Amino acid sequence: MSKPTTKRASTVFLVPDKALRAKESQATRSIQQLCPGSQVRLYRTEDGRVMVNLSNLAVPAGKKNLLDQVYRVVMGAIDERRGRPPGVKKVQTKLNLPEPVYRRLRAMADDKSETMSDVVAELIGT
Repeated sequence: MSKPTTKRASTVFLVPDKALRAKESQATRSIQQLCPGSQVRLYRTEDGRVMVNLSNLAVPAGKKNLLDQVYRVVMGAIDERRGRPPGVKKVQTKLNLPEPVYRRLRAMADDKSETMSDVVAELIGT
């Protein structure tokens, strides 16, 4: 007898967004130039993320670049960017800390459920 598999499910709450609806038609027109007959549906989640549903999109084998183009067109139409949100630029650094200081910093970060970098920035006052 095989062990039943469990699946994880999550609930996403959608909120109405009239501005996103207006961008939806623009995105659909742009996509139809690349893939005729395709449609775009855009949704805004409760936490502000944008979800994209592409229907009737046929990407032939070996044409991954077409999918990349579709992604760029949709993201351009809705003025969304992938990656870090705009804000203060972060710079990677290396610190040589005495081990007791490192352990204390690590403990502070764990207590606050933050990264060590966030704790250091907070202590310095930025």
